[in-house]
Amino acid sequence: MVHDKIIAALQEIAVLKEKLKGVKKDIKAEENIDAEAYLEMKKVYKELREQIKDFEEDYLGDLKAGDFYNQLRELRLKTEEDIAHANEELYNNIAELPQKAFNMQIDTEAGPLRVDVHPEMQLYLNGKEHRKHRAI
Repeated sequence: MVHDKIIAALQEIAVLKEKLKGVKKDIKAEENIDAEAYLEMKKVYKELREQIKDFEEDYLGDLKAGDFYNQLRELRLKTEEDIAHANEELYNNIAELPQKAFNMQIDTEAGPLRVDVHPEMQLYLNGKEHRKHRAI
């Protein structure tokens, strides 16, 4: 008796799932926009995106041909390398500390800085973990 009820419930679920598939298919068909104005706008939008991409590529090409932009890029690379070397020196100095927790407060150009060093060689600046970055 219970088996018959289970079978009937499963069959009803199967019928309802098929009905749901049909309803979803009908909804998708209704949501499909095939108006001529919409299709034209979509075409214009695609062409405009291509024009924007071409403009950006031309603009970057012109920038890369200029000396000032290339000097800025070189300065960025040099500064990133300097930061990596300074980080390396910082971690070398931290390695010389005794293996116990250490903290201090310092004032920098960017404002006050709270420094916490943990014995596991983890460095926290203002409560956020500072990770050692490598030179590029």
